[in-house]
Order: sequence, then structure tokens, then C-alpha cells
Amino acid sequence: MCVAVRTVAILIFLIAGSAGVFAAPAAKSHPKPKPTIVWLDSARKCDAAVVYTEARGEPFAAQLQIGYVGVYRSELNEHGWGGPTVCGVTMSGQFSGIKGKKLVIKEHTAWQRALTVADDVRRGWRPRGELRYATYFLNPFLSTKDNRCWFERALVPIAQVGLHVFYREPLSAENPQPSGECVVQTASR
Repeated sequence: MCVAVRTVAILIFLIAGSAGVFAAPAAKSHPKPKPTIVWLDSARKCDAAVVYTEARGEPFAAQLQIGYVGVYRSELNEHGWGGPTVCGVTMSGQFSGIKGKKLVIKEHTAWQRALTVADDVRRGWRPRGELRYATYFLNPFLSTKDNRCWFERALVPIAQVGLHVFYREPLSAENPQPSGECVVQTASR
């Protein structure tokens, strides 16, 4: 009789356990943080906005390089790039995801990292070698064929950092050479 009672008790325990009766209470899930609106009212926030919108999933080295491109463009003070300020460059309409003077932040950890990158660049971080002259960047995996081909026909590629390829404008004697899908086939007679 004792064995039968024990067997029944074990079966009840197993059945109840598989139904979650004896399970530990579920951990409380933390609600997702609500999106935050950030006003782009300082060079730090403007440069961080470029990093956040263009490269938040990229390695730190790629984020630094992207942050540098915005600052370098402002240092060159070209009117077409938005003038001599980082915010002018940022809000010139050249960076995807930045429309106007405010930015909606949905990934707060990524925003904090973008601010760190902006701080590093503003404190003087500069790339080595030819990457110092990068004025453009492109993630070919997220770009249209037309956009990729414009970059190949108009600019000189320097290097790839993370998923982004960095470019500079050609010197007067250089003629960028498109490759692959961007080569224009001429009809032979």
C-alpha cells in the first residue's frame, strides 16, 4: 500500500510540475523604455545623431569613423555640406534618419554610446592614414544600386570599416573606376 501511495504522489507531482503548479514565479519583465525626443541643439548631440542614425549597430571603430566624417565636413566648411558647424552638416539633409532639429531615440543604450563616440571625436580623435580624408560613407548592404553606383562613379573608395565603405572626393587627376554592377557597357560598332 505504501508503494502505491508513493507512486500516486510522484505521478501527481510530475503532472502538477509539468503544468507549472510548482514552478517558480516568472521573473517580472521590465517595460521597454518609451521613446525619447532629443533636440539637436549642440555639436555633441548633432554628431551623436549621425552616429545613432547611421551606425548604431556597427563596431565602435566604424562609429568613430562615421562621427569623424560629420566633424571633418564641418572643418572643411563647404557650403554644400551645411557650413562650418557640426549641426549645420547634420541637418543639411545628407544623413538618413535625421529630419529637422529633433530625433526620436528608441534605443537608449545605443544613444548613450553615440554620445560617447561624439565626445571622443570632439576631444580630438582622428583616424590614421587616408581615412582622415573621408568625406562620405556608404553601407552598401542598405543602399540602392543607383546610390552605390553614384558613389563608385563619383568618389574614390578609401577603406571599409565595419559594414561601411568610406570615400573621398577624387583629386583633379583621378578618375574613379566603377566595378561590378556599376560598369557601364558601351556598344561596340
